[in-house]
Amino acid sequence: MIILLTLIGLCAGSFANVCIWRLPREESLFLPSSHCPYCHSPIRLIDNIPLLSYFLLKSRCRDCRKMIPLRYPLVELSMGLLFGLAAWRYQYTPAMAMLACWISFYMLTISLIDVQNKIIPDELSLSLLISGWAFSSANPFLRWQNTHTVIESFSAAAAGAIFMFLMAWVGEKLFKKEALGGGDIKLVAAAGAILGWNGLLGSILLGSIIGSIFGVLLIILHRKNRNEFIPFGPFLCLGVYLTCLRPIFWIRILFP
Repeated sequence: MIILLTLIGLCAGSFANVCIWRLPREESLFLPSSHCPYCHSPIRLIDNIPLLSYFLLKSRCRDCRKMIPLRYPLVELSMGLLFGLAAWRYQYTPAMAMLACWISFYMLTISLIDVQNKIIPDELSLSLLISGWAFSSANPFLRWQNTHTVIESFSAAAAGAIFMFLMAWVGEKLFKKEALGGGDIKLVAAAGAILGWNGLLGSILLGSIIGSIFGVLLIILHRKNRNEFIPFGPFLCLGVYLTCLRPIFWIRILFP
């Protein structure tokens, strides 16, 4: 299962590259088909094999010979590794492994879009929220059974959204500028819908701690000043992913 899900992760990484390029530009994810961003030549099926095609083409477009950005294979490799790690963590519980991979796809894709464009597309945050609600009765990450899982999914999503909205309002009043974007609010709601109350609290806590440490380091190293905006989305996504794999997993890795 680990090898299979890792290979699926490589393919998911290829689709993530499409999302990263097209969603911020408000383009369709499916039409037109994959093409070179420079010469717009359609990418042949043989040239669209995740990771492998990059090396076979020697990192150049077959038609115009422009360099293919290194970002493409790196995203594919990263997604494959995230899927593989999730499969290893839940190798004896396939349902949890597949859900962890589903979360991995969203978290990496959202993070990279937010870093590059300072936005979290509604297509990603809302589809994760809706899918979390739609499959809540069969969600192994929620604590209870049957209708109670639906209640937990909806209530955790609503509470997360309200909490982040209040934080955004307070932050704007205190700092006289936008503290959190609407995308962050929807992402927290999605985290609550898919991970429930425990996962929601863990995600916010971890994301806030990691984001604060990273922000302080950037200021100390003079890479950012106190007034510069640092997107919270990537740190929240990391918090969701770490929470998804459960804290005890990381304790066992760090202290075997």
